[in-house]
Amino acid sequence: MAEHLSFITLKPITENRKRRDDDDDADYEPGRKRTTASVQKTRRVRRITSPRRHTVPVRQRQHRQSIGNKPQIPDSVSPPALLPARLPPSPPSSPPDHTTSSFLRLDSQTRLRVYRHLLVPESQTIRFPTKGSTIRPIHLNPELEPSILFLNRQVYREASQILYSENTFVASDPSQLFLPNGVQGLRRKTTTYIQHLMFKKRASIATLCMESGDTVYEPIWKMMRDYPGFLNLKKITLHREVMRPSDYRMMALQTYLNKHEAGIGSDECINKRNALIHAAAKLAYHTATRDAEFHGLHITLENKKEYGFTRQALTGNVFEVCLTKGDDTGSPANLFLHRNVCTTLWLEREAGIKRAEEAYHEYFERCRAVLGMAG
Repeated sequence: MAEHLSFITLKPITENRKRRDDDDDADYEPGRKRTTASVQKTRRVRRITSPRRHTVPVRQRQHRQSIGNKPQIPDSVSPPALLPARLPPSPPSSPPDHTTSSFLRLDSQTRLRVYRHLLVPESQTIRFPTKGSTIRPIHLNPELEPSILFLNRQVYREASQILYSENTFVASDPSQLFLPNGVQGLRRKTTTYIQHLMFKKRASIATLCMESGDTVYEPIWKMMRDYPGFLNLKKITLHREVMRPSDYRMMALQTYLNKHEAGIGSDECINKRNALIHAAAKLAYHTATRDAEFHGLHITLENKKEYGFTRQALTGNVFEVCLTKGDDTGSPANLFLHRNVCTTLWLEREAGIKRAEEAYHEYFERCRAVLGMAG
């Protein structure tokens, strides 16, 4: 059995060796089929003995042929007399500057007129919708064309200053300014451009009944404290319009307030004069502690409006007050401001509010010379 296995194993090896030796010694004959081993050996020999071919690129080969076809230059003539001088290399072409345009080539005064035409409405006011409203700011301000701000950086710097400094921004509450991103979406430098904010609210007597001076001033002062750029404001306007039915019974309202111990009268629910003056006085005091004091307090609007509707006639009590900077010392607006600030702080001191007495004496000493008071 072992011999039979060894015979099977060794027989093909012996025949393969014999065939390989016969192929190496014999010459190639046409029609004869070569074995795989002989073909591989022939390829190895050719690869070793034959010189390596160097492939010349097509452009280089064409260049050599063109040089070879040119007539030879005679020795008596110098090459510079026939061949042109070599030209200096041309500078690389710079990419086109897309930031410069024909608009930026205009003088600055012309560009400012274009910015005002596109970004400053005729009323010089930009209104913002309330939170949750489906109305977009662009719908409330159809004259505004803010797309120019996206032209390039230079145009944005020039146009944004016109947009923010020459418009009055109107909202019912600080949280509704500059929606959808809000005040926190503004750049720090942008807040320094803003000159005038107006907080305007028009609602029914049921909505504005319990609104007080503190509820008006606190969110505004928080915004100015968190974003100090608003301390540069030159004007703050507070506007309220309380809507009520023309045949509204005031005695019934007073009975309701007494029953719930609201601590206010029915007149204060309808007329927001005292609440807005109190809020303006508190704002004036706190900004004065930050060296950004206002110089005047103006009552700009106080009237009643009658609205006739199909089902019911309504009456609106309107009151508006403005804090301004730049008023002369001792002017009526300046005196009106200081008196109301002192009165507000004195009432808080009488109510026992913490640190109200220190605030009262501090401000009293500040404006003593203006008011002409002694002691």
